Amino acid sequence: MKINWKSLIISLVISLGIGFFAGFLTQNSMEVFEALKKPPLAPPGLVFPIVWTILYSLMGISAYLVYEAEAPQRTKEKALSIYGFQLLFNFLWSIVFFNFGNIYWPLEC
Repeated sequence: MKINWKSLIISLVISLGIGFFAGFLTQNSMEVFEALKKPPLAPPGLVFPIVWTILYSLMGISAYLVYEAEAPQRTKEKALSIYGFQLLFNFLWSIVFFNFGNIYWPLEC
């Protein structure tokens, strides 16, 4: 498979851009996380930006693979629409959880 660098970079920019924007909007709200009662093996808050960057990178690569797949256009559009909805949900979840301190909203969904 030949890599279409333009599509790959666009996919990564979209995914990482949304992740970084959510991180930017929630950067001063980590006290919500720190105030939670956590299990003994819970990772420190410092780990989360690293893990989320890796996760958003992998999501961007996955979106690229779907976009470049040899599949019917309708199928790719449906998959990428679901992916877009999931990105929006991840973005909103971070803001609701950290900025508004609503830690139970994700459990209600």
